[in-house]
Amino acid sequence: MFILGVICLVATGLFWVLLGAIVGAVERRGLSTALLMLLLASGMVAICGCVVVALPASTLPPRQYALAAASLFCAGFFDYMLFLTMGRAMRNGPNGIVWTVAQSGVIFPFLFGVFFYSVPVTLVRGLGMGAVLAALACNGLSKRIGEIPGSNSSAGNWRFWMFLAFLSAGGNQVFTNWPSYYEGIRDGFSAYSRTFWLYAGYLAGFAFSENRRLFQRSYWRQFGDRQLWCFAGLWIVGTLVVNFWLTFRGIDLVTAHGLGAICYPVMVCSCLVGFPVYSTLALRERCTFLQWAALTIGVVGIVMISVE
Repeated sequence: MFILGVICLVATGLFWVLLGAIVGAVERRGLSTALLMLLLASGMVAICGCVVVALPASTLPPRQYALAAASLFCAGFFDYMLFLTMGRAMRNGPNGIVWTVAQSGVIFPFLFGVFFYSVPVTLVRGLGMGAVLAALACNGLSKRIGEIPGSNSSAGNWRFWMFLAFLSAGGNQVFTNWPSYYEGIRDGFSAYSRTFWLYAGYLAGFAFSENRRLFQRSYWRQFGDRQLWCFAGLWIVGTLVVNFWLTFRGIDLVTAHGLGAICYPVMVCSCLVGFPVYSTLALRERCTFLQWAALTIGVVGIVMISVE
């Protein structure tokens, strides 16, 4: 059963690769990542909202429920901004490197726990954080950029958008993890409630980022594009299947063997390794030695940070 748990976690990480591939494909087709996120969020809010209403009311005190809901709402806002900024970076930059740097935002929840909840900084964890920072430096120093045939990687400030994606990933993970520091919230705030408020934050992110274009008729014409609906439908179905059939099941099976500390590293690392492989084979992006070194160092750093 332990092996089955690991397989579930690896499958979750590979699904994250699919999400990154969808964002890149949407941008390359000239479609709106924001509208894709709107369709995704609307579907998830509707589905999870119906489930939450049907289930018994939460046992959490109103104040704790409000704080937990606000935290997940902010997490959703930052997650939306992550995909939006990452999509803009992928439009003109190397998809594999953009994805790797964005996922390195894992250092933010670690630092948050250290400064606000006295999470111990062991030698291994300190070296792990240094490794992640070194990986970011390697990506920044790399001069030659892998290009998708027919694209112009020098167009646009893709590194700026990549850095914003890195910060957004950090904000998302901090607010997602915050409720887990409190046992009462962990036990009384269901996965469906968390998902509902997370995607409600997506809707807020859409309203914030697209406010100037909401009243332009031409902006909404993309809703007639079948590809946009297909991508959104794939994302919604995949998220529901993965979250409630693979991710939590994998975590439960692995944790039952006393190895809960490896769950997050397995998911993140399979994601980090999978996407550069996809971008190299499918998109024919070329990576420099420094960029492959950054990937390797970053994966090692994330594993070290996650060691208890």
